[in-house]
Amino acid sequence: MSLQKADYLGYEEHPYDSLLDLYEEGLTCRQLDDLFAVLQPELTKLVRQQREFPETAFSIPPIAEKDQIAFSERMLAEIGYDFNRGRQDASAHPFTTSIGHNDRRVTNRYRPDSLEFIFCALHEGGHALYEQGIRQEYGATPLDEGVSLGIHESQSRLWENIVGRSRFFWNHYFPMLQQTIPGSFQNIDLDDFVRHINRIRPRLIRVEADEVSYNLHIIVRYELEKELLGGYLKVYELPDQWKEKYRNYLGLKVDSDATGVLQDIHWAHSSIGYFPTYTIGNLAASQFWHHYCLYDTGYQETLQQGNLKKIRQWLTENIYRHGALYPPAELLQKVCGEALQSNYFLEYLKNKSEFAL
Repeated sequence: MSLQKADYLGYEEHPYDSLLDLYEEGLTCRQLDDLFAVLQPELTKLVRQQREFPETAFSIPPIAEKDQIAFSERMLAEIGYDFNRGRQDASAHPFTTSIGHNDRRVTNRYRPDSLEFIFCALHEGGHALYEQGIRQEYGATPLDEGVSLGIHESQSRLWENIVGRSRFFWNHYFPMLQQTIPGSFQNIDLDDFVRHINRIRPRLIRVEADEVSYNLHIIVRYELEKELLGGYLKVYELPDQWKEKYRNYLGLKVDSDATGVLQDIHWAHSSIGYFPTYTIGNLAASQFWHHYCLYDTGYQETLQQGNLKKIRQWLTENIYRHGALYPPAELLQKVCGEALQSNYFLEYLKNKSEFAL
């Protein structure tokens, strides 16, 4: 079906290009190959290096659901989510949805032994901030949405990871966490907490992956999709190819198809071409952040003071307010003065002081 779709849509170089364009306008295999050729070996090297360090003992205290809801709503308010134009509810899998220009809703999920609720709030809040920040006059037009999945993902990843896993951020917000959830974090050291939320531990399941290894999950899927569409790989060969790539890229042994080739829903509903947008989001997030830091040379103090309004205002002025006005590549050029790069993301990962604690 995807091959038929590609033929109907048309393409110049590779049938996969037409499917990529559905999710990230203008993106091609040629561009992805260049980006991933830089990214994959460096990420694999980082994953292998981190295996040499022992994992710090850290146990997450049981957290009542009402406390998780209270703190996640506090986080949403801190980053500037407008509860007069949206709300947070519970769901089996967190997501953001838009009912209309003045109704951008987010959901979260709560488990007593997980800190996921914090980063889900920041992630979905980032998606919602993007759409809440679109110009009012675009409200009844096709421009009243994010321009692409990759750019949308860049905003959720920026708030979730670049801001939300930063030591500077938690210098300000860890006391708030201790106050909001009394009794659970009083005896936990800030260094241990920051190290825990930034740990690198490769896992078989994509949605459970850490910030470094996650993109290797995506590269595996991209390479297999491209080979399938190009006629170089048969469907029955997928499980073995999947296992080989996970062994080579992540150093993991796939024990079953349930934790391997069958773990995602995307292929089942024929969303081929979707996966790369997750990594595009990570790359664009770090590139946008680099240029924000050129604007705000005191960004470390900005984070330590909890002055997230300053960050949101820059993002609104440069990204959010435009909605879908500019194609993704044009928006990147407008904000950053250059095309999408891999080096900013790699530099961001290598320079994270939290990994060296």
